[in-house]
Amino acid sequence: MRRKASELNTTLARITTWWRQRAKAKWIEEGDANSNFFHSFASACKRGNRILEVQKPNGDRSDDPALIQEEFMKFFMLKWEERQIVCDSWPNFHSEDMIPDQVNEILEAEITLKPVLGSIFSEEQGAFVSRRSISNHGLIVQEMLSKFQFSAKKSGMMALKIDMETPWIYVKVVFDKDVPCRHICSFSVRSSSPKPLDRGGGGQLGVQVINNVERISHLLYADDILIFAEASRSNAICIMKLLGDYCDWTRQRINGGKSAVLFSRSCPNWKKLLIAKLMGYRKVNSMEYLGLPLVLRRLKAEDFDKTIRNAHQKTNIWGKKHLSLAGRALLIRTSLLSIPMYLMTYTSVPRGILHSIEKLGITFLWQKDSNSRGMHYVEWKELCQPRDHGGLGFHGLDNWQGPLHARLAWQVISNPNLLLHKVLKAKYGMEQWNDTQVYRASTTWKVIHDGAKALKEIIRWNIGDGQSIDVLQDCWILNRRIDTWPTFVNVNELENVRVNWLLDESARWNEERVTDCFGNVMAERVMAIATNGNEGIDTP
Repeated sequence: MRRKASELNTTLARITTWWRQRAKAKWIEEGDANSNFFHSFASACKRGNRILEVQKPNGDRSDDPALIQEEFMKFFMLKWEERQIVCDSWPNFHSEDMIPDQVNEILEAEITLKPVLGSIFSEEQGAFVSRRSISNHGLIVQEMLSKFQFSAKKSGMMALKIDMETPWIYVKVVFDKDVPCRHICSFSVRSSSPKPLDRGGGGQLGVQVINNVERISHLLYADDILIFAEASRSNAICIMKLLGDYCDWTRQRINGGKSAVLFSRSCPNWKKLLIAKLMGYRKVNSMEYLGLPLVLRRLKAEDFDKTIRNAHQKTNIWGKKHLSLAGRALLIRTSLLSIPMYLMTYTSVPRGILHSIEKLGITFLWQKDSNSRGMHYVEWKELCQPRDHGGLGFHGLDNWQGPLHARLAWQVISNPNLLLHKVLKAKYGMEQWNDTQVYRASTTWKVIHDGAKALKEIIRWNIGDGQSIDVLQDCWILNRRIDTWPTFVNVNELENVRVNWLLDESARWNEERVTDCFGNVMAERVMAIATNGNEGIDTP
């Protein structure tokens, strides 16, 4: 009997695994994979992914499975065919182009370049390099678009979105005995130089966001390519030559139909038409980079129509009649509310969009079928409470933007060597802790400022000169703000007072003031805190 029961359990587990693999759904919980709804979902997923017919190069359509397979084989064999590269236009190598000796020793000892990629590739290359994330590129490009929006430069600027027909490369290396391997490697290093792209005629490509900050000429993240330059015919020709050389070296091709060029507001219309025609790219007023909308105005609800459509499609595909209340709650919590999470992290999503998605979740939870509206028995705010507090564990989207931005803010604040940190510090002074309004603030600055406000409640300050730290509302004694303590602190005297008021001219504690404001017991703890750290700068 036990053996039969074991066989039954093993068979049921295999069936559950088979249905899970067939549906390719990760949100399902243990025990739900053999439900009627899940079987319907898996079958619908398979039908949606099935290819019924293909169109041949001559325009004819075919639904024969054998011909469909043949067309797919031809397509990918063409993509991965062996190609002959052109080396005639390779640059001449000089001694200064060679990689350092210590790096060359690593190359000779190991095949992997991972230990030295950070020093070889500039920060404009974000993918495949350790400790570099997509967040920096997403925020930098939005800061660049703010420059495009508000710059009054009459010559104008342009941003090129390059789409490659084949984002992968098949490489067959044949080493020439007359060209040392060290020089071949140094070529790849030189092509990713941290300096802006050189025009070769004394000028430079790239756009300078603010004075005293290096130009940003390009952003590369995997196959997402953006190139920035001043809008001029000579720069357009230079960019086309650089791209042409790259395509000759790698045998890749640029998809001119999908590539686009975006110009700044101040650029004259005649110049926009001239450059777009010269390069053969579409002239657009908006584009996407890493899934983020890039526009030359304030973001509106219409820029997030794709997000709303995705949410609608999910609720329609699920099919309400197959689900219990617990099943609908599971899908809302794990799938529906996560749709705008990426955009909420890296840009400012209008509250109307977030409320629309929450409204879809409410309707999906309580509406029994398409013909009845359904009664909302519990308020959405209550459903967003944890389960042990009587809720369903939903997260309110509006309350999540601050914590999501806080991670980015801390990353920028704690890494002064980041290009994004240098740009924001030069442009805004890194006064993200203050509530003062910034004139013509970019979306990037709004994200960092919002994240800093969320961080302010939980970080503890190290005192430098005390000018940035509020005595009552910032955390600098132990791990709590003073205005939340049940203490006998003289609140009236310390209202809107900075910590520097409690310091003397040498940035040491003024014992008399500290004792008058905090009393003897608290004053001892305050004066035990070190001051004038980090060269007199307040740091979190």
